[in-house]
Amino acid sequence: QGITSVAVNGATIGGRLDTDLLIFETDEATMRLAVPEVKPDAIVVTNIFRDQLDRFGELYSVAASLEAMIGELPAESSAILNADDPLIASFAPEAKARRIYFGVRSEKVGAAVPEHAADTIRCVRCQHDLEYRKVYISHLGAYRCPNCGYERPPIDVAVTHAELSGTASTVELETPAGPLRLHLPLPGLHNIYNAAAAVAAAVGLGLDLSEAAAALADLRPAFGRLEEITAGERNVVLGFVKNPISYNTTLRTVLTRPGRKHVLAAHSNTVVDGEDFAWLWDVDLEELTPQLASLVVSGTKAEEVAMRFKYAGVDEPSIQVVPDRPAALEAALQNVESGGTLYILSGYTPTHELRRAMVQRGWVAPFWEE
Repeated sequence: QGITSVAVNGATIGGRLDTDLLIFETDEATMRLAVPEVKPDAIVVTNIFRDQLDRFGELYSVAASLEAMIGELPAESSAILNADDPLIASFAPEAKARRIYFGVRSEKVGAAVPEHAADTIRCVRCQHDLEYRKVYISHLGAYRCPNCGYERPPIDVAVTHAELSGTASTVELETPAGPLRLHLPLPGLHNIYNAAAAVAAAVGLGLDLSEAAAALADLRPAFGRLEEITAGERNVVLGFVKNPISYNTTLRTVLTRPGRKHVLAAHSNTVVDGEDFAWLWDVDLEELTPQLASLVVSGTKAEEVAMRFKYAGVDEPSIQVVPDRPAALEAALQNVESGGTLYILSGYTPTHELRRAMVQRGWVAPFWEE
């Protein structure tokens, strides 16, 4: 429905689209329905993380569905795959489509072993534990199976150098067209992966990369993706988090910024948020505790969020429980000094509710008008 609406909105009265390129972002459950209808020239698969298990099912069922789509692509199409994800890199080895792998090949970022919340660290071929020379996010990294020899494939678009700060990144890429240096006004290693995926997609579509650096330098954080908002004399950073890996990645990006953190954590368990809320216990909130200046929790699961922070070492009397989202926003901002920053870590529904409250206060335009 969303894809159809976008196409209809951009079409002429005669039903023609006056555009050279259409880019659709579709979720895991929609791909199997969208691909046969759209017949894309390229499919980009960025990663497979645990997300809303009550809606999508477990990782391997999601992977099987996506792999089937790759397997059905014709020879003239391109499959843009994350080489650092052992599930994605294994997709449809007999597929007719051209395969283009992107990934990270930098020694200056990442860790030596997967974090405890990593989603899959077993070989997709023999189920033996993988060995990692470098881990970047969750199970993404430079891997090899010591049992059967399955390993990360050669990377076509590789991040060879990355410098990260709390607000931006500098990236060097190796591409089939030569080296490319980027300045991304977006924080986080996850956005470096997104930039590499975009460049790989351009390669797959046969586009000239000469303007890639300028185009990516003009990016701004999307709705809720560490979006920065001026709230009167204070600042708000709105971070949409929906699974352990996105939460941990966002959290670590926030922690690179100076100063103690005023935080509003808002989570609900509606159908669209995911009714299974157990994943919150896999988030490394203990890393945030030493840097907390104040904490407000909100949403339909506010009490459980408060309990999770208590077990993360936050003193229980210091946790403000305010289930109503607009009231929680007001309470959290009152804790922030003039010129200070409030960091919001929130799930899908609370993110929309909190941003709507900011729209009503005139701090930001509705995201569909931006």
